[in-house]
Amino acid sequence: MLSIWLYQEMGLKSGDTGGIYAVLSVSALWAQICFGFIQDKLGLRKNLLWFLTSLLIHSGPAFLLFSYLLQINMLLGSIFGEIYIGLKMNGGIRVLESYAERVFRQSQFEFGKVRMWESFGWAMATFLLGFCLTLIRS
Repeated sequence: MLSIWLYQEMGLKSGDTGGIYAVLSVSALWAQICFGFIQDKLGLRKNLLWFLTSLLIHSGPAFLLFSYLLQINMLLGSIFGEIYIGLKMNGGIRVLESYAERVFRQSQFEFGKVRMWESFGWAMATFLLGFCLTLIRS
């Protein structure tokens, strides 16, 4: 959905959108390494989860700032998007999965069932979002 927004709403060329995605991927790689190291040190404490929660709460204003920065300067917008979206979405989800796996291992609960329902939830959310966007655009 981010690529559609960047391409249609922001008026960026597909090459610019690809560049932003490349920067996001590099950021996600580094975020996963850093978050993994931090979460290993924290164990089952929720400090990192609260940090990710604060990033999620501020998503709306961050995307407004992201679009503004992209209009002003592509490099500046890409750097902000790299840091924010890479930390929050791509790197943060692995922290949540790691934490859930550790908790489930202690409580003898199967992580595979959670992953199955997580995938089903993402599929339903994507379907509903596509349906809503179709209704809005028509």
